[in-house]
Amino acid sequence: MIKKKNIIPLLILLAFIIFVLCAQLRSFQYENRLKREGQAAIGRVDSIVRFPKSSAVFISYIISNKKYNSFESALDKKISSEDVGRFYEFRYLLDSPKIVRGNYFKEITDTVAILNAGFSREEIVILNKN
Repeated sequence: MIKKKNIIPLLILLAFIIFVLCAQLRSFQYENRLKREGQAAIGRVDSIVRFPKSSAVFISYIISNKKYNSFESALDKKISSEDVGRFYEFRYLLDSPKIVRGNYFKEITDTVAILNAGFSREEIVILNKN
């Protein structure tokens, strides 16, 4: 039988496990929706931030004439500081445009496609100067 003073730590542990499982399930659902329903867009890698145990890629992209800035984890991505300023294909959800996943194997170098995506010539020129 469990003593009364041992119940509170067990309840806290159980609540933490449930929270982690719910977060993982939500992430898994978003990943599946991105694969099935994701819309393609062109985005630019603005910066990459590296920490000892994590990394993040900051991305800007334009959807329906509105500019978004978002980020995604870069731990499992083949991306380096040389990719900053380059344009890649991204997938996003129509109802959640801040949730994006980049396809860093598909670099977009076509100037017309980048301009049609809503980026300016100045943003493309910055790429060519690097």
